[in-house]
Parts: sequence; structure tokens; C-alpha cells
Amino acid sequence: MVAILASDTRSIDVRMNTFQGCAEEYGSIMAPMFQVSPIASENEHAANAAIAWQTDLCVFGYGESNPFARTQTRQERQNGGHLISVARFLSGTEQGYSDDCVIDRVPGPIYVLDHARALQTINSRFRVQTVFVPKSILALPNDVFGKERVIEVTNPSGQLLHTCMTDLYASLTDGASTLPPALLHRFFALLKVNLGVRPQREDVRAHFRTALREQISKFIEHNLGNPDLSVSTVLANFGLSRASLFRMFEKQGGVRNYIMRRRAIRAAIDLSNAAHVRGGIKQASLRWGFTSRPNFNRSIRNMFGSSPGGLFHKAPIGLEQTPVQNRILKRFADRTAHAA
Repeated sequence: MVAILASDTRSIDVRMNTFQGCAEEYGSIMAPMFQVSPIASENEHAANAAIAWQTDLCVFGYGESNPFARTQTRQERQNGGHLISVARFLSGTEQGYSDDCVIDRVPGPIYVLDHARALQTINSRFRVQTVFVPKSILALPNDVFGKERVIEVTNPSGQLLHTCMTDLYASLTDGASTLPPALLHRFFALLKVNLGVRPQREDVRAHFRTALREQISKFIEHNLGNPDLSVSTVLANFGLSRASLFRMFEKQGGVRNYIMRRRAIRAAIDLSNAAHVRGGIKQASLRWGFTSRPNFNRSIRNMFGSSPGGLFHKAPIGLEQTPVQNRILKRFADRTAHAA
């Protein structure tokens, strides 16, 4: 069994393979996992394409394909029975059945399938991201689940997995030759949580807490300008208890204090550029969700020890260089140009 080690900081190497061609060629490269029967159509379609990014822990795939039927017989189940697939459709659909369970895939959710199960489906033309993960990586038994798991991105843990998967594919499509181990291990940890596998290792729980806190911070930052943003808003969107949420932001004095500090910081950044522009203070206050001028003044003074109007000098320091400063900058430019 391969352990997920939070302390492992070594970069994970990526080896990329690409393919573009006809349906028969596409079916041949997919043959170890399933049989492909292309669907005859009078419509003109682009060529089939696939990209595989191989690592020592799992394989990331991206596929574009014309319509086909696919089947997993006993041989394909033996080949891939040690794997689960984590699929996200970007376009197109797939319908069919796995054993006695209905398969109905559409863009949006994340679908997790045990490849030890029989499968027969029909695809429309699609674009799909699929991660093939060995069960041993997640410490899962060979017979994981009897039906496909559907992970909705509308629930908090599903959102975290969706975001992590997006970050991984962003790195891969940017041409990265390595992956950060922390990001990949976070993906595995979030996958376990979404599959309902009780995390026994502390590093799995830590990955989940870190990912959840980052997602909440992004939500807060995106909604700072909304005067109605509050602790209750965060609780309603992420389904946490008040105590759990406070512990997550305990070092910042709780979520309410964190929101106020972030508003004050964003407003102060605006004032650094427009503190003495007519109406600049009012605009900064309204933009970042302060409900009243006294509330804004109090927040700025508590954080910076000054009123909003007195927070910055009339002109940024260093706007005009003295002759001495100009000579220093010129010597620095000459040295760097010579070194280059």
C-alpha cells in the first residue's frame, strides 16, 4: 500500500503523451480499459484527441471524442480493477449502466467509478477530464462500492474537490513537468472524504481542513463588498457549526474579526492611491461593505491607529527622485546591464 505522506516535499514528475486521430486509433489506445464501438453519423466531427499525464501515483487524462459505445468486459475489469476513475465532463453526456445501476453523466458533477464493475454506456461527443487512481493510494479495499458515486459541486466537500481538480489540471495544461506533492495529496485526501471513507490519518484531516479554510477565505474575499456578509452567511454556505468555523479562524480572532480586518485592508489599499481624491474615502467605505462612516472610521483607527483621512501622506514617498537617488539608480542599472 502506498501511503499519503504530508511530509513528502519531493516534486512529482509528470510524463505527457498526446494522441489525435480516427475512431479506430482512439479505440486502440483505450483498449486496456474498455472496448470502443464508434457510432456512425452523417455529422462532421473533429478528430478524436487524448492527452495522458502519467505520474508515479496516478494518471490524469483529457479526452475529446466522437460518439461511441463503450463496454467493460471481464478482461477490461481485470486490467483496470485496481483503479477508480474520477471523471468530470466539460461538455457532452454519457448514459448507460454499471451492473444494475444507472449511469447518467452530464457536465457539472464529479463521477467516481470502480473499474472492477461491469460497464456499458453510450457517449455523445464529449470533452472529459478523468483521473485514474489506484485504490491502494487511498487505502481502499478492492471492492469499494457497488455503484457509481456522484459528487455534487454544490456541497462544501464537493466544491473543495472540484477546486483542487481544477488547480491540478491548470498546472498540467500549462505544461508543468512536475506537480507539487501537497496539491496532489490534497486531491487524494478530499477524494477520501467525499467517498465517505473515514480518514484515520491526521494528515488526511489536515489536508481537508486546509482546503476548506482556503475555500472559505476565497468566498469571504469575493463577497467583502456585500454589507450583508457575516458569520451567518459563511455558516449557511459551508454547512459548518459555529464552533468549527471559529476554530478555523481562531488565530484571527474569529470570522467576524477576520472579515472586518480584510475590509479595512482592502479599503486602506484603495486609500493609498486615492486618499486625497474628492470622495475617495466614501468610495472606499462603500466599495468594501462598511455599513456606516463611523463604523469605517473605527475599523481603520483600530487597525492602523489613524483616521482614514490621515492614513497617508499627500503624495507617495519617492514620487520624485533627488539627484543623489538618480545617480544611485543609474549605477544600479549600469551594473545589472553589464552583468546581463
